[in-house]
Amino acid sequence: MGAHQLLPGGFGKVGGLSLKNGVIVFSGTGAPVNGVTGAGKAGIGSIYIRTSNGATFSNTGTKAAPTWTQLGSVAALADGKIFVGGAGGAAAEQTPSGDVTMTNAGVFTLDGAVTKYAEVTISAADLIAVGAGKFGHANGYPLVVGIPDNVIEFLEATLIYDQGVKAYTGGGDTTVNWSGGGAALSTKVANSEFCAHNGDTVNLVKALNPATGISLLTGTGINLVTTVAFADGGVGAIGVVRAKVAYRVHATGL
Repeated sequence: MGAHQLLPGGFGKVGGLSLKNGVIVFSGTGAPVNGVTGAGKAGIGSIYIRTSNGATFSNTGTKAAPTWTQLGSVAALADGKIFVGGAGGAAAEQTPSGDVTMTNAGVFTLDGAVTKYAEVTISAADLIAVGAGKFGHANGYPLVVGIPDNVIEFLEATLIYDQGVKAYTGGGDTTVNWSGGGAALSTKVANSEFCAHNGDTVNLVKALNPATGISLLTGTGINLVTTVAFADGGVGAIGVVRAKVAYRVHATGL
């Protein structure tokens, strides 16, 4: 192969070919060609580095007919890009897009149109309590807290009543409302199909669809509200409610 230079650590180099601890490393400006690049020299595990972009390949074929498989890239990553693995198992730089953006500090921002989810569990004690922030209060139990300068678009909620031992007594229609005693945003579930039901229930309430639309309230959250408080009634009710809420948040720019 001609004259070569021996370097410290058992590293020898001949032009674009070097030897490191018995592994042959090639370099060149273009991508390696299967069956051609390094043929007769590149044993299994040999490395090829494409100097134009830092892409790294490994020979997974034979010495006589190398098959070059890209492992990834060691080139500098452009501002705002991320490495993403491809179908062939090699990472390539990509720009985050769609419903998410990312700064070069690694901070992600979700677009306001992204559907968000909240899961809230209302304990047995909070189901019958009538103080502020409890399910028995006139303003109901908080599901999603309001965000200043944003509005919440309620989509739907799955209301799971896990009875426990006995059903609760009393109660009224249950809806998702604006917090602070605001109007209902959802269809309703009757008490007989919810906490006063003798057995577990799963109900879906969806956003109302009135002919004239719904006014969204800036900075206002949404609560789960019943028109009449549920009670234990002395029967030993210990059931809980799990509410799974789907919603969107929109910045108003106001």
